[in-house]
Amino acid sequence: MTLKQIAKQNTYNKLLVFFAAATNSAIWATFTRLVTEIANFKTINENIVKAEDQQGVVTTGVTDYKETLRIAMSKVILQKAPKAHVWALDNDIALAPVFDVTEEDFLKGAELDSLKTADDLYTPLNANIGSMASVNLTVTDANLVRDAIKAYRDIQGTTGSAENIKEAGTKALIGLFDLADHSLDIIKSLLIAEYSESNPDMVQTFKNNCQIDTVGVHHTRISAHITYSDGSGNAEGILLFIVGPNKTAVSDINGIVETPKFKAGTYHIIVSGEGIQTKTFVQKIKRGQTLHLDIEVDRGSSVSTGTISGHVMVGGTNQPSLVTVVGTGQSTNTDPAGNFVLPNVAAGPQQISAAPLTNPANLQLQATNVPAGGTVTVNFVIP
Repeated sequence: MTLKQIAKQNTYNKLLVFFAAATNSAIWATFTRLVTEIANFKTINENIVKAEDQQGVVTTGVTDYKETLRIAMSKVILQKAPKAHVWALDNDIALAPVFDVTEEDFLKGAELDSLKTADDLYTPLNANIGSMASVNLTVTDANLVRDAIKAYRDIQGTTGSAENIKEAGTKALIGLFDLADHSLDIIKSLLIAEYSESNPDMVQTFKNNCQIDTVGVHHTRISAHITYSDGSGNAEGILLFIVGPNKTAVSDINGIVETPKFKAGTYHIIVSGEGIQTKTFVQKIKRGQTLHLDIEVDRGSSVSTGTISGHVMVGGTNQPSLVTVVGTGQSTNTDPAGNFVLPNVAAGPQQISAAPLTNPANLQLQATNVPAGGTVTVNFVIP
C-alpha cells in the first residue's frame, strides 16, 4: 500500500469503531438506508484487508524459489567446471577461461548475467563432452548442467507473472479504496443531514473521525510510489535525491520510497538507479506536508551524463582539496595546480562541494546544471 492508502485505512478503522459503538448505532437504528450503507462500508473494508494480505504474499514465495534454483544451478556447474577446465588446459587452451568460473560469477551479479555465464559455459561443454572421459565427465554431466540452467531460466517468467498479479492487486486495492470513499460520501450525506440538529455532538465526532490522518503530517517530506513505465510493476532499489537539503531514500520491494524530513521549499528531484534512465524534475513542497507522488521510470541505461571541471583555491593558494558531487558518491582530489575533473556525472541540477584535505570542515557548496554530453565549469574560492 502507498502511504496515502495507509492514512486512509487508519481513518476507516476509526470510523468502523465509531459506527460499532452502541450509543451511536442506536441513534440511526431505524434509518434503514444509513444502516445498509454502513454495513456496505464495513464489507468494503474487510475486502481491503483481504486484498492487502493477498498482495503481500504473492511475490515472496516465487522470489525465494528463484534464489534456490540459482544456487542449485551454481552448485551443479561448479561441480563440473573444474574438470572441464583441466580438460581445456590439456586439449583446447582457448576454452580454459570459459570453464574457469567461481561461485561469485553466478550468485553475485545480475540474474541475466548469471544465465549468460552459464550458457557460455554449457555450449562448449556440451560440444566437447564426448572427449572428456579423461576427466570423468560424461553426457550425463552435461545434461545435469543443461537441466539446472533450464530450471533457473524457466522461473524468470514466473516472477513476471507474479509481478503481473501483484500489479493487478495494486489496481484492485485502488478500486476498493474508491468504493470505500464513495460509500463514505453517502454516509456523510445521510448522517450529517439527518442528525446535525438532533445529535450535534455525535455528528461533530463523526466529522472529526473523517479527517485523514496523513502520515508524517508534522514533517515536510516526500513519499513516492515508483513504477516502471512499461507496466511491468514496482521499481525496487531506485534512489530519490532532493538537491538542496541533500536528502536521499531508496524504494523498497513495493516501489515505496519515503525521504527523511527537510525544510519546505522548491527543489530539484533526481530519480536514478541501475537499469533505468535518470529522471529529474522540480517540485514544490509546503511546510508540514507529506507530498505523495507517483513516479514512472523508463528502463534502459542512462546516457544523460556530462562532465564537471574547475579550480579550487583555498586561502589564496592551490591547496589539495576534495571535490564531491553531493549525494552520488562521485568525488576527486584536485591536482597540484588546484584543477579537477569529474566525468560521467548525471545530467541535470547537481550540488558540488569542495573542501581542503587539511580542513574538511571548511566546506563550500555550489549548485550547477550539468549538460548532457557537455562540460560545465565550477570554480571555488575558499577563505
